[in-house]
Amino acid sequence: MQNRMSERQRNQLPIFASRDKFIEQLQRDKILLVIAEANSGKSTQLPQYAAECFADGLVVCVLSQPFPVMNLARRAADEYDGTLEGNSVGYQISHSNQFKNGCISGKNIMFMTDTALIYEFKKDPNLSRIHTLIIDDIHERLLNIDIVMGIAKLLLAKRTNDFFVVISSSNIDPVPFLKFFDCPLNRPLVIKNQINPVNVKDIPPPNDCPDHKFIELHVIPTFNNLYQKYTGHILIFLSSQREIERALQLFNSKLPKGCVMLSLHGSLSIEEQNKILELDNQQQNQRMIVFCTNITEISCAINKFQVVIDTGLIRQLHWDNQQHFNILETVHISRFSANQSRYIAGYKNQGH
Repeated sequence: MQNRMSERQRNQLPIFASRDKFIEQLQRDKILLVIAEANSGKSTQLPQYAAECFADGLVVCVLSQPFPVMNLARRAADEYDGTLEGNSVGYQISHSNQFKNGCISGKNIMFMTDTALIYEFKKDPNLSRIHTLIIDDIHERLLNIDIVMGIAKLLLAKRTNDFFVVISSSNIDPVPFLKFFDCPLNRPLVIKNQINPVNVKDIPPPNDCPDHKFIELHVIPTFNNLYQKYTGHILIFLSSQREIERALQLFNSKLPKGCVMLSLHGSLSIEEQNKILELDNQQQNQRMIVFCTNITEISCAINKFQVVIDTGLIRQLHWDNQQHFNILETVHISRFSANQSRYIAGYKNQGH
């Protein structure tokens, strides 16, 4: 514990200054809303603070996507007791055989996908082994996350003495959430953060650029222009897995020496997703060019990403009132999602 606190003081994460206040408010109110700006350390630090506060109970942190769950579990395990996952910290991303090694148990802290938590609730409607439930990145407002919020509210009423809930986000209106949990007078814990300078430039595609030539005529020239100006990894957001596969083919013949291309989307196996983390940690002389969908913006703190190229497009399901079924459309991302790119680029160094 003493070594852990000394390391936190050296790292100077913005959230560390609010550790005691977080513990005090959580013990007093039982339901705590934390609004912490990106890169403040909330996703790895809050579960650790809760585990130190309630030493006898299990702390579970819920997110929506498998990659952030594994990434955060690995980082939290190293920060908490200097080991790999499987001792004090673990993760669970699935209850089926879809993912190999989908569950690594931890004694004190577990990171889970929303699907895994819902499955736990089906097996045990009291979630008896969980003492503190942290619902992270609540602004995503996905269906399963809303279900997890409903579970949390039920258990707060049912387990009045031994169940605590933390909901966290980088930017939300706290009032509707506090009203939902019947505690409109509770005060959220707000944590500010200063990111490194990030040069933001809006580069529209050429006027005569057809959709099927978007990558060749817009993404590749933008990449070539920025590659020589920065030395860190490059992250390129594309709208879908299909676009990523096409980009990999097009970039393959134009890739500079010393670079490795990787993709990141929801259909990849754990082993394939882990390649990104392994390269980031081990390969000092290789630059990564990562093509990904928006799943990574939830919690993708790769240490050396310095350039983010965001096409601003995403494939989403929309209900068609005339045809009475869901259709998959390419739409523009929200302004909030676009702003998240700045935090990724400015995580460690000045970025673009």
